[in-house]
Order: sequence, then C-alpha cells, then structure tokens
Amino acid sequence: MVGVPGKSKGCNTCRRRKGGCDLQRPSCGQCHKSAIPCDGYARAKVWVNMNQDTGTERRYSPPPKAASLEILAHIPWTYVAKTLKDLLTDIFAEIRLLLADLDELRAADDAYIKREALHRKVWQREKQWREWRRKCEPQAEPVIESPEAVSPSQVFDSFLPAHIIGGHWTIGIFIYGVYLLANGTPPGEILPDETDPRRFCQKIIDIIPTFLHPYSGEYGVHGGIFPSLIALMYLEEADGDLDPSEACAIYALFDRCNRGRNILHFVENMRQRLRAGVVRLFEPIYS
Repeated sequence: MVGVPGKSKGCNTCRRRKGGCDLQRPSCGQCHKSAIPCDGYARAKVWVNMNQDTGTERRYSPPPKAASLEILAHIPWTYVAKTLKDLLTDIFAEIRLLLADLDELRAADDAYIKREALHRKVWQREKQWREWRRKCEPQAEPVIESPEAVSPSQVFDSFLPAHIIGGHWTIGIFIYGVYLLANGTPPGEILPDETDPRRFCQKIIDIIPTFLHPYSGEYGVHGGIFPSLIALMYLEEADGDLDPSEACAIYALFDRCNRGRNILHFVENMRQRLRAGVVRLFEPIYS
C-alpha cells in the first residue's frame, strides 16, 4: 500500500514554513508573493506492508543475506535447464574455497590437519570435475588443425566446444595444482598425465588457434584470455620462471597475428598486475 506522509495538501515550502498555501500550480501564490522558490507538491512515497486478512500493519523484515556462489551452485533452476557452461561454472564457483584453504595452510603452524581437510575438498571437486567430463564433455573436436582451410561454420562448431572445454581444463589446473602444492610435491617432479597440470596447459595451447581464427570474432578474443592467463601463471609460479616449452609455445602462437598479440598484451598486463599485487595462486609450499 502507498501512503503520503502528512495530511496537508499545501506545497512543500509552505508546509515547512507552516503557512497557508493557496494551492496554485505549478507554484503557489504565497511563495510567489514572498519571492521564494516553491518546491512543488510532490511527496515521497512510503511503502507499508499490510496484512491482507486483518488490515494491520506488518513489521518489515530485512531481505535475507545474499547467498554465496558456492550455495547458489547447489540450488536447482526451476524453469530453465542449466547449460554445459552453467554446470561447469557451478564447479568453478567452489575453486576459490580451495585457494583460500591453501592460503591458510601456508600460514598454519601445524599444517597436518589443514592439509588433510584440503585433500578431502580437492577430491570432492575433482569428482565433480570428472563427472562433468564423463557426462557433458562436448563431442565436437575443438582443435582447428588447418586454419586456412575451414569455413565459418566449421570455426563456429569448434569455437563453442573450445570455449567450454577450455574452462574445463582451466579448472583442472586449479584442482591438481592446489593438490600438488598442498601435498608438497616439488617442482619438476614427473607426474601421471591425469594429475599433471602441465597436461591441461598443453590442452589449452592446442585450442588457442581456434580462438585466434578471424571467424571467431570478438568472442574468440575473450575466450582465449582466461585459460591462457591461468596456464601462464601456473607455469611461472610452479617453475619460478617462464622458460618451459609450454609457456614458449603460448607466446609463439599469440605472436602469429595482430589478434593474438592484442590478447597476449592484455594477458601479460594482467599477469604483471597480479605479480605487483603479490598475488600468487600456485606458489610452492615447502613444509
């Protein structure tokens, strides 16, 4: 219900001055005679909750606190089915908790309990991640082998799966990167392919030409930024530099065309800003 505070119909100026108002419009005669601005007759609207059954006023309850991304990830959608990207986003929403726990582990005096708890969380996310791949991994091959010999429709058919699966491999870097760091695995240790974040860095390298193809348009430019940034950050922080062949391959691919150089410039700018802000996602833990 909408109410108007106060019963006077006079202009706002006369009401404040507690004087009589002749109700002339658009400005009252009293204000005109006194040579003062007339503030008109508009009133601030007040919303009042009323009980429909009794007509009595009901106390206002503040809105509930906004749910976190992690909570929202488990709330089913009622009217629209989630897309592959939506399901992957639900998994990604919980990655920040792993990174937060990793920071706590770095600062802990007795790290054993925190390490075990982090291991359990990592494997929960890893299970979700593998289940998504088993059920939802795009069937189309996202890698364009010969960019010059493809049609726009072929690029489109490759770009969409590349955009989604690139996010999948990026999450893989986070999941296994956090696990290896929490486990104290020294840099350079040879790992099985299914648990080696470098494998996902290489997968991201394989789809970069799809993002750089002219037919991908601006979507391609944006699609290649985040996976490339995370891959470079992992390679730099895990190895202490950017000399590995995987990092060199990323730079070489981006340097082939102006679109790639623009993406690389943005990625490098972001990477340098994060370094300047002492942001280290994959900094090794020695304990």
